Amino acid sequence: MLLSVDASSKMAVFRPILCYVFVILLFGVAADTGGCVRPCSCLGHIVDCSNVTHSVPPDLPTWVRVLDLSANKLRDQNLGPLSHLAELAELKLSYNSFAEVPNIPSSLTGLSTLVLSHNEIDITAAGTRILHQFSALSVLDLGNNHITHLTGFMFPNTSQLRELNLNNNGLQKLEGGQFEGLYKLQDLRLNKNKIKTISNDALKHLKALQNLDLNRNQLTKLESLMFQDLAQLTTLRLRRNNIVHLEDGVFWGLKNITTLLLDHNSVANISKSWLYGLDTLHLLNLSHNHIKEMDPECWSFNPNLHELDLSHNQIKAISKNSLNHLSKLQILRLNLNHISYIEEGAFNHTPDLTELELNGNELSWAGEEMNGIFNSLTNLEVLSLAENRISSINYLAFTGVNNLRALNLADNNLLSIQENPWSHMINLEHLSLNVSSLMCDCSLGWLPLWLRKQPFANETRPTCAYPYVLQGTSILDIVPEKFSCEGIPNPHIIEEPQSKMVLLGSNVTLQCRANSSSDEKISFRWKRDNIEVKSSSGLYLKYNFRINSDSKEQTSELHVYNTSLRDAGLYQCFASNSYGSAHSGKANVSVVVFPKFTKIPEDLQVKTGSIARLPCAAEGLPEPKMSWQKDGGNDFPAARERRMHVMPDDDVFFIVNVKPFDMGVYSCMAHNDAGVNVTNASLTILETPSFLKLMENKDVRVGQAVVLECLSTGSPRPQLKWRKDNVVLRPSERYHFTADDELLIIRNTQPEDAGKYECELTNPLGSEKGYSKLTIIPASGSLIINDDMAGIIVIAVVCCAVCTSIVWVVIIYQTRKHMSRPSQSSGSNSGAGGGVQHTVDLKLATDHSPVPLLVYGHPGGQIANQMDTDSEHSSSKDSGTGDSKRSHSHEDLLPLPELGMHVKSSEAGDDCEGDSSDVENASPAVQRLVGPARSPVKAPPFVASVKHPNRQRRTNHDRCYRLSMNSHPATATVHAPRPTSYHCLPLGAVSPPPPQEV
Repeated sequence: MLLSVDASSKMAVFRPILCYVFVILLFGVAADTGGCVRPCSCLGHIVDCSNVTHSVPPDLPTWVRVLDLSANKLRDQNLGPLSHLAELAELKLSYNSFAEVPNIPSSLTGLSTLVLSHNEIDITAAGTRILHQFSALSVLDLGNNHITHLTGFMFPNTSQLRELNLNNNGLQKLEGGQFEGLYKLQDLRLNKNKIKTISNDALKHLKALQNLDLNRNQLTKLESLMFQDLAQLTTLRLRRNNIVHLEDGVFWGLKNITTLLLDHNSVANISKSWLYGLDTLHLLNLSHNHIKEMDPECWSFNPNLHELDLSHNQIKAISKNSLNHLSKLQILRLNLNHISYIEEGAFNHTPDLTELELNGNELSWAGEEMNGIFNSLTNLEVLSLAENRISSINYLAFTGVNNLRALNLADNNLLSIQENPWSHMINLEHLSLNVSSLMCDCSLGWLPLWLRKQPFANETRPTCAYPYVLQGTSILDIVPEKFSCEGIPNPHIIEEPQSKMVLLGSNVTLQCRANSSSDEKISFRWKRDNIEVKSSSGLYLKYNFRINSDSKEQTSELHVYNTSLRDAGLYQCFASNSYGSAHSGKANVSVVVFPKFTKIPEDLQVKTGSIARLPCAAEGLPEPKMSWQKDGGNDFPAARERRMHVMPDDDVFFIVNVKPFDMGVYSCMAHNDAGVNVTNASLTILETPSFLKLMENKDVRVGQAVVLECLSTGSPRPQLKWRKDNVVLRPSERYHFTADDELLIIRNTQPEDAGKYECELTNPLGSEKGYSKLTIIPASGSLIINDDMAGIIVIAVVCCAVCTSIVWVVIIYQTRKHMSRPSQSSGSNSGAGGGVQHTVDLKLATDHSPVPLLVYGHPGGQIANQMDTDSEHSSSKDSGTGDSKRSHSHEDLLPLPELGMHVKSSEAGDDCEGDSSDVENASPAVQRLVGPARSPVKAPPFVASVKHPNRQRRTNHDRCYRLSMNSHPATATVHAPRPTSYHCLPLGAVSPPPPQEV
């Protein structure tokens, strides 16, 4: 107790001291003036003289750094009383009545902030000079004045301005040069002006600008490259203008932009062309515009977008590619649009999404059809689906959102919820399910049991609408036995709409029937591609109501008049009442368009060998298939010869190196589900006229008929004209023309018909002439026609050939006969005079010889061959180099006169004996050579019946060794034939054995 009293007394002693120290620290120590000037208030170095005087107070302390003279109705432009405030850094002159920039003393060199907002200032030349005096200013506030135009060179080149406020003035346009000198400006505010246009070079000097506010102006169009020089800009605000059109590349050059606010404008479309260059953008606000659709791939240049606000637009659907390339998106707001359909997989491109808002849309049947929509949103934490028209929730509706923390389903017309659609949401902390339309039947008995286990059970109070005994009762207050399914008259579909195919512009009707045991009217709805169909100029919904004895049947008809391409799709009927709903299967309505030719082939004439080009193309729905026919069939000679080509990219049918048989009618056919359309073109092949057969001369006897031929070809078919001796012939009693004038028939020919007949072929490509000479033979004269003359010539040629053959046979026979006779000159040549003698062993094998030989003379069987070395024509002088003067091989054989080989043939078993008288009666020269007569040597037996298969007749080999027809001496002197002699070919590979004495 004493301790507490002592402590309190000490605190009482130090309290005044602490207060004095606080005052000194708070207000500072006054300088020479000794304190704050009345009626101003001071706080530290701040002097507040606002709204207390109508003039500048004199004797302001020199230590003041911040001076506030706002709301004093100051009009005097002279601020001389402030000249001694050397330390003044901030001067506030807002809410006064200055008409121009006041004349601030030049001694205030330390002034960095000047606030002149809410005055009546209009920039003049004098004001510009004053601003040039204070190049050290970093903040200048000229907001809420009467500045309607910025003069050029308004700011000095040495300006240190960092912030410039020109809000709420009367500026109407920004032009080049108005901001020259503001190279260090970082923040420019131009809100609430009347700016309608901004030139491309108006902002080019703001190299350091980071924040640009253009909110609440009258901009309607942003031109290309308008912000190209603002490389350091991070935030651009264009809110609450009337921007309708953004040109391509309007934001190109904003290399560091992170925030772009375009909300409350009239933008109707999101296109990648005007989003080009916003690679660093993190936040984009396009809410409160007129956006109806997003172009495919519109976000391809914005991969770093984190937050996107598209609320309060007119978007009707989210397709699979609507959010493509937004892989880093975390927050997406789509509130208060007209979204009635979300395609499955629409959020596959936004895996990092944590917050998704879809409040106030038309997702009236999302619960039944949104299976798998959120599968890819594994990081989603907040999902809001409030104020839609969701009537039921499927148990697969929220598959994939396992990390959801908050789910808002408030203010929907929920009738049913399948069991446990949220059981996988283990992190769910808030569930807003404040609905009063639930049908509390047996299928909803699980809900109160599940809610009681959740931490948010007291935050949500869903109530029942049926059965009537439970109407308005919270499901948390109903015991499980009360959830019954007896007597609930749900509607049932008894006739579903059928798929149909319809031509563009025609009408189609779809019908759907449903029944229910309730007297309540069934509500029908139709959807096309999961988007609700409403009555319009081309759509009409009709309802019929009919009561049967056991049920109440109702019918809905959907009439589509003058169908267009947008009417094609999958149609589905939904029937509902206050007890439940049912839906039909999907009927496919295909709108087809009859093929229409966009390229039509024309009749074509081409020359042979050139290229025929037939273009043909058609459009339709589905896209028509093109085919060709020739003369009504599929026989294309050009196709067989690989001369036909079809260019699919060019829609052209080609025939290269055209030939006459390519001519015909070509049909181009376009066919699809709507039908077949055909167009024809004739291809004519142009060919110069020519003769199929050369014209021939004719000879005819007087009085006979003759036919002159002029067979032609060409395209177009050539015209024929006949002339005789250059006079055109005309049909007459004797002159007749047939076969398109190709035949000229002359009857009862007369001598005057003789002459030169000319046939001329003519077509547009040229002409050709042929001639035929007609000869008339008198009746007494001879006539050899061409066929007879040909026979005579053939017979003469054959006779000449036979005679020639006979002559050659005789010559050959005489030559051989002459060679077989003994040479009369060989005896003299074989004498002692200089001839070289050669001895040749002629060994005859009796078993290889065709006939037995009777050999006289020496038992060794040697034949002396005397070679002629004295004659200059002798082949024995041949050196082997080919310089011998004799070239005939048979001339090397020089038979001895009166000497020969006598060969006798005998029957089997007979002996062959030589006649010794031949030697005795021979000339002395022969006797000296051969020697005395000897006894004959008996030849080996010869079997006559054995015939050598290759020796049916004598050959030149036999003749080579046959020296005489009557003698066969054992040794003889003969000229040895050359090995290459035609008559001395080898007898065999094996030498004959030596002769044997018998």
